[in-house]
Amino acid sequence: TPPVSYAVIFPGQGAATPGAGQTWTDHPAWAVVAEAEDTLGRPLARLLLEADAAELATTRASQLAVLLGSLVAWEALRAELSEAPVAFAGHSLGQITALIAAGAVDRADGFRLAARRADLSQESADANPGRMAALVGTDLDVAGRVVEGLDGVWVANDNAPGQVVIAGTPAGLEAAAERARELGVR
Repeated sequence: TPPVSYAVIFPGQGAATPGAGQTWTDHPAWAVVAEAEDTLGRPLARLLLEADAAELATTRASQLAVLLGSLVAWEALRAELSEAPVAFAGHSLGQITALIAAGAVDRADGFRLAARRADLSQESADANPGRMAALVGTDLDVAGRVVEGLDGVWVANDNAPGQVVIAGTPAGLEAAAERARELGVR
């Protein structure tokens, strides 16, 4: 049989979940977390072990938790593979993870880049409070009708067939959520 070609794709910050690192602490790949802590000079393991959903909802915590969890999982998987991936990719923050995993960016530099991105993202979120919501079972046309004429809300991302993300101010998102329900959109 011919060799199997595959690509590795890393998630963005929305993939953070409390306790995601629990199953990895005894695995040799957990060393990635210690390396990141040494590089950045801050405690990070707690993001994968102790942070609750509220903390992981912050962009700073979420981005670093997802980066580290993804790299730990990648290191564990990589040790089991007989063939190298043909490509690496990532969604949003996952792009940095992909660059590190592919060896295109030194791990220490990648940790610093991701931490700076997380810090700047948090500063922006603090200065401009906002929210995002996924409209499920719809398309861009309907999403456009959901936000049409509303202040402080817009279509932000066409995630996948049947899922469009809107973003904006808390008040704008509440108005859009009400309109979405009126249009039968979840």
